[in-house]
Amino acid sequence: SLKILCDGQDCGSPVQIDTPGAVSYKEVVSSKALKPQWFCCHWWGEPVLDFVAICESHAKLRHMEKETASFWICAYANCQHNLTADITVDPESSSFRKAMKISQGVLLVL
Repeated sequence: SLKILCDGQDCGSPVQIDTPGAVSYKEVVSSKALKPQWFCCHWWGEPVLDFVAICESHAKLRHMEKETASFWICAYANCQHNLTADITVDPESSSFRKAMKISQGVLLVL
């Protein structure tokens, strides 16, 4: 059975996992549209908490309000059940490029 850990503590097992209409994680947590302030480009090999800390440091450096800071992160923004909708033959029409165009800038994490 799947166990969920929160800060190293056992939070139990989910009763049911659904993918209603195969949506992205962002759509699961909020149905409201959100314009990203920063497009994040990074390597998925780093620990998630390190990545979050980097985004928090970037927000602090840029004097972003914690409540309104927004980042576009592909794994959370794109529907992982239907990547062909977001990854296109023409890079200009991909969700990545669209997010870059409306963001203030690109946060490149190396």
